[in-house]
Amino acid sequence: MTWLELPPLAAGDFAVHAACRRLLLGESGGSGEWTCTITWKGLNRRIVRDSYELFVTTDGCYTATASGEAIGGPTLKTESGRDVRNLLYEFEGCFDAT
Repeated sequence: MTWLELPPLAAGDFAVHAACRRLLLGESGGSGEWTCTITWKGLNRRIVRDSYELFVTTDGCYTATASGEAIGGPTLKTESGRDVRNLLYEFEGCFDAT
């Protein structure tokens, strides 16, 4: 977290929990559009909730984009006034389907 000029936190300190649901009614798995709410502990153990819109492809890969303003925009401003890319605003990955 040094590029944001914030104090370091151990991975276990975040206590992350995700709750996701498919936007297509009656479907509980598979590709398509999903929304996920992530609850985690930030600085000073403050509870933070963020929401993401996910588009999952048939091969298990996804693009997640923050919805709302809670996580910030595509860029953030550090304490010293520097603009940095917000790595949590939008990201891609693939689920391990094995």
